[in-house]
Amino acid sequence: MTRRSLVELVFDQDCPHVSLARDVLRAALVATGRPVRWHEWDRHAAGTPVELRNYGSPTILVAGNDVADTDGPAFVDGVDRCRLYEDRGVLVGAPPLDQVIAALARNTDAFHDSDGPDLPA
Repeated sequence: MTRRSLVELVFDQDCPHVSLARDVLRAALVATGRPVRWHEWDRHAAGTPVELRNYGSPTILVAGNDVADTDGPAFVDGVDRCRLYEDRGVLVGAPPLDQVIAALARNTDAFHDSDGPDLPA
């Protein structure tokens, strides 16, 4: 498998929540003192790894793990779908900031070894 970036955003071009997900991701990286950069994957682009194509949009991954630790499946094979998240009892279009910060905090050591192809955000 090709080496991927430590922080990734998986999305559909027409997803209405991509901008919100980028804002949350940027705020979480700033809050944790990490470089404000990540790699973005359009689920339908030819270069997107197969294992990322079935995630709902938007999905934020840290060290290959979905930041939204949900009980249900994070993806459905072959189905395009928007993804919603619960934040304090309300459905929102991007993972809650505290979930992204927690995921970044769980992977502190990985940031020291990260020299992957992150793109500036």
